[in-house]
Amino acid sequence: VSGNSVTALAQALCGLRVSQTGNGNFAPAPQKLVLVNVVPSYAITATASPSAGGSVSCTPNPVASGDNSVCTANANTGYTFANFSGDCTGASPCTLTNVTSNKTVTANFTLNSYTITTNASPSALLSAMYESCGPQTRDAPPLAMAKMPPLKP
Repeated sequence: VSGNSVTALAQALCGLRVSQTGNGNFAPAPQKLVLVNVVPSYAITATASPSAGGSVSCTPNPVASGDNSVCTANANTGYTFANFSGDCTGASPCTLTNVTSNKTVTANFTLNSYTITTNASPSALLSAMYESCGPQTRDAPPLAMAKMPPLKP
């Protein structure tokens, strides 16, 4: 510190700025008021169930208070998207509207299953085996172990 005048700024609890001069007197300092508009934002926790089933994303994330976010689900190979649950429900895409708190969204996936249909019936196969091999006796080897002759046309 040098000179006859020392300037120190203090912030009082009420927000008044003062300037101290070297003689110990306090005088109000010029005020600058800066307004900052702080808009809260909220996180969206997006989860895939099961995790191997696919992915989910919400945009934007985080989302500004009062704004919307769109969540989209994408199924992995072998899975199908079933629905959303939690704070966003239904089909994909799903829109969270007027967000004013943290949200949780789950994309539910189901494992694909397939039905295999054949034209041969077990009774037709057994009939063909009976005609080719003859009736089985208690002492004969089981059909799976027996040597099978070629089927007759």
